Amino acid sequence: MRSAPLALALGVLSFGPAARAQPTDATAAARRHAENGEAAIAHQDFERALGEYNEAYRLFPSPLLIVNVARALGGLGRNADAIETLRRVSGEPTLETPLRDEIDGEIARLRTLVGELRITVSIDGARVTVRGREVGVSPLPDPIVVDPGVVEVVATAAGHPSARWHGDVRARSIVTVALEPPEPSPPTPAEPVARVAPAPARPPTRRPSSSSNETLLWISGVSAGVLGATALTIGAISLANCSVGTPCDDDGLEPAWYVADTLGVIAILSGGLFLYLVLRGDDSEEAAATALREPGTLRF
Repeated sequence: MRSAPLALALGVLSFGPAARAQPTDATAAARRHAENGEAAIAHQDFERALGEYNEAYRLFPSPLLIVNVARALGGLGRNADAIETLRRVSGEPTLETPLRDEIDGEIARLRTLVGELRITVSIDGARVTVRGREVGVSPLPDPIVVDPGVVEVVATAAGHPSARWHGDVRARSIVTVALEPPEPSPPTPAEPVARVAPAPARPPTRRPSSSSNETLLWISGVSAGVLGATALTIGAISLANCSVGTPCDDDGLEPAWYVADTLGVIAILSGGLFLYLVLRGDDSEEAAATALREPGTLRF
């Protein structure tokens, strides 16, 4: 940008009637920042100049200071941003005609250094970003100016996947970008879950209670012992009779005392076995109960 409008802008800031009539600390600070920006421009330090001019505009928001901001942006190669900055003041009604002509001429010059995107989106209300910066909501009323290079344009509409465009934009080129956000994918139906019928519950196995088994074994053992003792007593009496002359082998049968003693011994052993099983515990009691119900199943 030529220096004439910049000098006018700085002159209005420093020596305008309003500034002279009502000097304030903010006005004085803004003037110092503007002067620092001019010094940075003279040394080609555009980054520092941009910071100084932005601070001056924050303290003294005059449209004329925007011209200085655009000059610093142009020095940094950010010509598209410089154009957008100058457009902010080009329609300002307070601008004098010579300065307005200078601004319009500078915008025309910068347009030869940038490219232009004419963006359309198939869905209204989509957010549009260019190089990661949001530039508006579709439909966009004006073309978007960009610095030359690779550009990414993204359109995001509620409920739709984003639509993207990548391309290389050159200076003085006009590129039409048509974006169509795809329709949302239908929800994937859930896979049916195989349901396995639970196995029928097995009825609980009824087993004799421990107390019932124990009582049964005690009764069996005591009864067998009493019977055995009785049988032995009968055998002893029979043997005594044989010793005094009573025949002991009548009709070829076993002597009575021998049979009685044999049964007595068996009964006593059985009673002892039942009592032993009681003392061994619940498992033996169940085995004994099974033996009582099903003869021949008892194992040692």
